Amino acid sequence: MNYKETFAIDTMSFKDRKLAKENLHRFALYNYLEFEPKLEKDFYYRYFLRELLYEIDILEVEGFLDYHFNNCQNQQLFISLLNLKVLPSIDVIIENAQFSYSDGGYFKEINLEDGFVLTEDVIKNQLYEFTTFFHLTLINSLKPDLAARKSIINGFLFKCKELQNNKNPSLLRWVGKPSHLAFFIRQFIDEGYIECPKNSSNEDNLSELSRQIMASFTSDKLLRFNSLKPYVDSNTDLYYNLQENFNEQEYSLPNSGRLG
Repeated sequence: MNYKETFAIDTMSFKDRKLAKENLHRFALYNYLEFEPKLEKDFYYRYFLRELLYEIDILEVEGFLDYHFNNCQNQQLFISLLNLKVLPSIDVIIENAQFSYSDGGYFKEINLEDGFVLTEDVIKNQLYEFTTFFHLTLINSLKPDLAARKSIINGFLFKCKELQNNKNPSLLRWVGKPSHLAFFIRQFIDEGYIECPKNSSNEDNLSELSRQIMASFTSDKLLRFNSLKPYVDSNTDLYYNLQENFNEQEYSLPNSGRLG
């Protein structure tokens, strides 16, 4: 399985990223292209799991999931992986939390860069072994924390399922283009008519906004997450081009503060 399709992974190799001295989004995964094809087949899964369970603050879990969902190549595969692999893996880690005595390393290992080693013609990294996860969980008393993270993941999956299956007849019916709906919602936010949901950094949570639009409207034209999100972000080219089209039609929405 190609796990690189499932997560938001840097398009630049880790080696080139270091040479360029350019920052990567804090939720994105580095691309260890230089170690392929000998890198363990499920390395990126365990890399994602470590970030999700140990590296980020629990308050950032939903934002982390949002980021990978919005930036991966296969969203349905990402959802399936959370359901069928991540949730069971959390149970396994909680049940098997124990001290690890793996200081001896791997069989006939050859040290590479950044903690990676070559052993029996496979490239591995001790940081991403399940035995390391078991050890971290026990020594840091993380069982309650992991259980809480599991609940957040379940909540994220529930919201995704609700949006996919939303056939509520009481929803507002949108008969225009989905892009126009998202554009108008952004306009209402910018002009002070609607409050945009925020993330833990108090920035506009455009992923949550897109989901709220999907949860509030129904349409014969399928309201897809990926077709809405670019138009609720006023910094995208798609939004700018659509705004130009409306301006040509002399469209204008006054700021709410200017109205009596």
